[in-house]
Amino acid sequence: MAGFFPIFFKQYWSVGADVNQSTAMLGFGNSIASLLVALMAPVLGAIADRGCMKKKFMIFFAYLGVLMTAGLYLVGKGDWMMAIFVYVMGVIGFSGANNRKPGKRKGREVQSLKDLSNFIELFSKYVI
Repeated sequence: MAGFFPIFFKQYWSVGADVNQSTAMLGFGNSIASLLVALMAPVLGAIADRGCMKKKFMIFFAYLGVLMTAGLYLVGKGDWMMAIFVYVMGVIGFSGANNRKPGKRKGREVQSLKDLSNFIELFSKYVI
């Protein structure tokens, strides 16, 4: 999607809009997608590690990414809001499906909740 979406967005979904406005809308969509992925990843990772749901999450998010990418076909010309929504959901699907650690950690059990609490502590300390 990273290759064709900006081209289609500028020439098809945001037709008639100012070039600067369409660039801003595209950047806004990318920012929202990245923010949602960054906020969801530690929580979903902890749930997946704790509940042995890695494969189920990977399948769900892979299907989400595929369906949203295919769903861009249904977005009409000039409907930039729907295009951005479908794109954001597709990026979440793609990122969620690729958010797996290969193999197990050596020498110790996965401590997902402790990792999540450390992340929240560092996040609140430096970002908030």
